[in-house]
Amino acid sequence: MKNNSFQSLLQCFFLDRLIKQKNASAYTVSSYRDTFRIFLKFMKEKKQCNPSKITIEMFNAENVIDFLNYIESIRSNSVNTRNNRLAAIHSFMEYVSFQAPEYLGIVQRVMMIPFKKTETKMVDYLVKEEIDIQSSKYVI
Repeated sequence: MKNNSFQSLLQCFFLDRLIKQKNASAYTVSSYRDTFRIFLKFMKEKKQCNPSKITIEMFNAENVIDFLNYIESIRSNSVNTRNNRLAAIHSFMEYVSFQAPEYLGIVQRVMMIPFKKTETKMVDYLVKEEIDIQSSKYVI
């Protein structure tokens, strides 16, 4: 019988899914690891729950939303960072949906948490003609 505890699923997500199956980059693995490291710290500090006691039922939409609010307000992370953390959580929950379908209700509610809109910056650049004009102004 498979062990579908939060801890077991999280370990398999990193070792099997990200590293073996997807061959994710070291940067992706590191970013996802940091997401869960911060989440575990959040659960310990704000929800008084040790990492070894966390269950999949506790990895629910309410706690994930509280976590996302925590990283924005307490940790002063940007919306982009918040969205990156949420992407890691969504990826984990997608994995859980296939490995432990008994948790599909929890998975579905977490997956419904939307990404926040971010400001898109206008890319300023010059076309070749503008560069030539700018360059010709300074020819002596």
